[in-house]
Amino acid sequence: MIKIRALSRFLLSLFFLLAIAFGFHVWILFELELGAEFSKLLLSYLINGAAAILLFRFITIFISKKSEILGFLFLIGSLLKFILFFSVFRPVIFAGLEDNKSSFSYFFVPYAVCLSIEVFHLVKELNNQYN
Repeated sequence: MIKIRALSRFLLSLFFLLAIAFGFHVWILFELELGAEFSKLLLSYLINGAAAILLFRFITIFISKKSEILGFLFLIGSLLKFILFFSVFRPVIFAGLEDNKSSFSYFFVPYAVCLSIEVFHLVKELNNQYN
């Protein structure tokens, strides 16, 4: 079972880095005069953050029990995040966004940040598990 300390480190780094990325994302969109719909961008960051927390928690449940299938669980979880985002939330978030470059960044930037943090902390947990 995952330690509370590892989970709290994950949550703290996820929140901190998502907040920084969100600030830079808004700033860049305004600097490039692409405009940003603050509520839609925030919703995208929140959805990706919540999905990252759920996937991280789900995978860490199986770290000590079924370590041989963790890679498959991670890939299935990532696929489910894509399906959930693009089937349920994409129509809401991208409605009214005309520029393809900025609308693509609404999904990709928070997804990439969350994915990086997930992978970093999962690798750290796996290394701790076997050391």
